[in-house]
Amino acid sequence: MPACNAVGEGPDAIIYFVKLRLVYVGGKKTGTLIDPATRKVIATIPLGGQPEYPQTNAESGGIFQNLVDSSEVVVIDPPKQVVVKRYSLAPGPRPTGLAFDAVNRRLFSTCSGRLIVLNADTGAIMAVVPIGYLTDGVGYDPGLRRIYIANGIVTMTVIRQDSADRYRVLEDAPTRFGGHSLVVDPGTHRIYVAHFGCITVFEPVVQ
Repeated sequence: MPACNAVGEGPDAIIYFVKLRLVYVGGKKTGTLIDPATRKVIATIPLGGQPEYPQTNAESGGIFQNLVDSSEVVVIDPPKQVVVKRYSLAPGPRPTGLAFDAVNRRLFSTCSGRLIVLNADTGAIMAVVPIGYLTDGVGYDPGLRRIYIANGIVTMTVIRQDSADRYRVLEDAPTRFGGHSLVVDPGTHRIYVAHFGCITVFEPVVQ
């Protein structure tokens, strides 16, 4: 039987660090680091809030983690096994999805009705963009410089990144009810949206 690791109650997302060769899982108010080679938990990190989706910083090896109940993004230092920074997302309530633009050092956090754009190094809010409600997943396409947000109210908000701190909504594309999670393929630029029991594939309109 495969090894089973305790990662706290209600785990919501899991990511793998290529640089550090570690697995990170967000559970109930904690983040867990696992060594996949030994399949053992090496650290359980208190977060001070309920985690939603995380992102990794491939350059520094840090972790960015949305906290849905405190409306924050926290920055985790895996070698130190602690939270080293806390960024407020006000006026953005209940963050869920999180994407990262590594070139411009910008975080995209989906909150109810708003996309909050953060400076990943300072936590400063650089832009607030209107989006749909019941949001969950978000994806960033660095080639087309677009952000895609899955809204549970049967739309996908498409946002154009004109510059690091300038954004405009291109459209609210229709999806299916319950479309809450998505991923972008940077090679083909296709967007995959998960619904209840199926996945819909979208081709971007390139202008």
